[in-house]
Amino acid sequence: MSPQEALQEYGGAYVNCWIEAPDLGDAVCRALAAIQSAGWTPDEIHRGFQTTREAYTGDGDGLEYFEQALIDKEVCVFHTYPVEDAADTDGQDP
Repeated sequence: MSPQEALQEYGGAYVNCWIEAPDLGDAVCRALAAIQSAGWTPDEIHRGFQTTREAYTGDGDGLEYFEQALIDKEVCVFHTYPVEDAADTDGQDP
């Protein structure tokens, strides 16, 4: 899908990233680069933190992404929302 087609279909997205990096600053830079390379323009970072496998007790999806990041060094999961929902969010996550 081209960026123009995405603009017509999606009102926006929020992205969860798991990045294996030596420090949080490097992880944030790499996450922003990955989001941009996917054709999106990041405008806000809500939070960033270091995590461990133990933090995902009972969270199968989160653990799956964490473990995949150990292999691929980065995983970004895009949660898109339609254009009509963008006006309702007023800058908040849907």
